[in-house]
This record gives sequence, C-alpha cells and structure tokens, in this order.
Amino acid sequence: MRRNVVEQGDTLAITPSALHGAEIETYHDHRMAMCFAVVGLRVPGIKIKDPTCVKKTFPDFFQKLAAPPPRGLGPRSSTATAVSLAFERLAAG
Repeated sequence: MRRNVVEQGDTLAITPSALHGAEIETYHDHRMAMCFAVVGLRVPGIKIKDPTCVKKTFPDFFQKLAAPPPRGLGPRSSTATAVSLAFERLAAG
C-alpha cells in the first residue's frame, strides 16, 4: 500500500494524487469558490456548493470566467460545463 503522506522528523512528504472531481464546500468564502471554479476549467466533475458567495467581492466572476477569450476563459476549456453550472446557480441565487 502506498502512503500519500509520510512524516519524517519535522517534515511531511506529500505525494499528490491525480486531480479529480469533487463537491467543494465554500464555507461562504469567495476565494474557495473562485479558485475551484478555475480548477474546474480543467478538472471534470468540480461542483461548487455555494457559488453565490462571490457576489460580495466579484459579482460577475462566473460571467467573466465563462466568456470567450480574450475577456474570459470558458469556451476554450474542455470542462466549460462546470463553469456553466456554477454560473446558473449563481444567477439563480
């Protein structure tokens, strides 16, 4: 069995696994929603539980993210669906 975290004295050696989809709890923190929305552009299956928390600091974040280049990143991405779903929830909230 391979261990992903090995303690060596005062040091932790961490071997990361492959990135994969997950439901992300934001804890009402816009930074969590925003950083994982960007990750969701490349990693299928990222679902942000509370995307509305970005409204306080960047109300049109998901619109900007989903816009085509050069103003956004969305359509060029292979996982624009994750951003679209988050945007729908944001718009509804």
